[in-house]
Amino acid sequence: MLNLIQFGRPLALGLAAMGLLAFVAPSSLAGLIASESFVYTPTGAQIVGQGTNAGWPTAGQLWTGATSAYVEKAELTYQNLTTSGDMLHVAANNQGVYRALGLTYSTAGNNYWFSALMEVDNLPGSSYAGISLFLQNDPVKTEKFFFGQTSGSKLWSMELSALTRRGQSSAASTAPAFVVLQLDGVNKVANLYVNPAALGGSAPVTPSATFSFTGYDFSFDQIRVQSGGTETYDVDEFRFGTTYASVTPVPEPATGLFLALTLGAAAMTRRRLTRRCARR
Repeated sequence: MLNLIQFGRPLALGLAAMGLLAFVAPSSLAGLIASESFVYTPTGAQIVGQGTNAGWPTAGQLWTGATSAYVEKAELTYQNLTTSGDMLHVAANNQGVYRALGLTYSTAGNNYWFSALMEVDNLPGSSYAGISLFLQNDPVKTEKFFFGQTSGSKLWSMELSALTRRGQSSAASTAPAFVVLQLDGVNKVANLYVNPAALGGSAPVTPSATFSFTGYDFSFDQIRVQSGGTETYDVDEFRFGTTYASVTPVPEPATGLFLALTLGAAAMTRRRLTRRCARR
C-alpha cells in the first residue's frame, strides 16, 4: 500500500505552485472595503441587532431599524459571481434597515464602487426599492445617494437628490439584477452598470446609465436598505470597494490549478512506483 510519505514531493510541489499562483494572480479582494452576505442564524430571524464583523470596516456595527426585515434561506445569483447563501428580505411601506460603516468616506478625489444583487418581489409600482448612502447627523439631508428602483421609474436607476440628478438604465426592475454603481469623485461622474457581461476585471466601457455631479462632493458613513409603497424587496451580496474587480469577485483559479498540479504529480509518482514494483 502506498502511504502519504510517497507523495511528499508532489504535494510539496503543488503547494509551492499554489503559493506562486497566489503571488502572481491579483486578488479580487484587493480594494474591498465592506461586504455583507446576510448569512445569519437562524434563517428567518430579524436582521436588526445582527452584524458580523467579518468584511466590515469596523467591529460592532449592527443592523438597526425596521423589525420587518429578515434573513431568507435563499440567495440571489448572477453568472459566476462569488456568493455565500441567504439574502435579506425587506417589507414595503418605507420599512428599512441601516448599518453604519464606522468610518466616514468622501467622494472628493476618490473613486468608489458598490454592488448588490437586487430583486423586487412583486410587480413594481410607483415607489422605490434599493440601497442608500447616508451621512448620520447631517443637519441638511442625511440621504446622499440612492441606487435600485427609483420612485416611479420601474427601471434599475440611481439618484443624487441634492442635485436633482437621476440616471435610468433601460433594464426593467421586474427582473432580478446585479447592479454596480461607480461614484468617480475624480472626474465627478456617477455610472450605473446593470447585469455587466464581465466580472472580476475591468468595468465595461459603456455604463447602463451615467450623469455628472461636477462641483459637488458628499460624505457618507452608513447604508440603508429600504423599499416603499408596495415594493417588497430582496438584496444580497452588498459590496463596497475602490475597484470594479473588488465588488464583482469571481472564484480565482489558484485552488483549481493547485489541485490539478498536485493530483497530476501524485499520479506520475504512483505510476513510477508501480513500475518499480513490477520489476521486482
